[in-house]
Amino acid sequence: MHAPASPFFRFQGDEGEVVIEASFEGGASLYREGVDEATGAGTGQPVHEELCRQGWAPSYEGEMRDFCGAVLEGAALETTPASALADLRVIEAVLESHEKGGWVEIAQDQ
Repeated sequence: MHAPASPFFRFQGDEGEVVIEASFEGGASLYREGVDEATGAGTGQPVHEELCRQGWAPSYEGEMRDFCGAVLEGAALETTPASALADLRVIEAVLESHEKGGWVEIAQDQ
């Protein structure tokens, strides 16, 4: 089984790849090599594991609820600006890694 040719996002690592489908109704899957449980060795057989079936559009529900609560009711944000900056550092590192063609360090808090 092979990953779709045109996903929305594809993250590849040493042990497989995570594929996020290119639709609001899509989902996410993990594609990797099978492992023999007795020996821990790779089997050479591809394995597909569905991570979720829900598309990415519903993922904004919590963000919108949090934002509306802060604006309309003065509630504290569940996700802090510091957390958002940490996410941005990871995104920037992904882009830098792509540009350089290799691993990069993620910037730490300044």
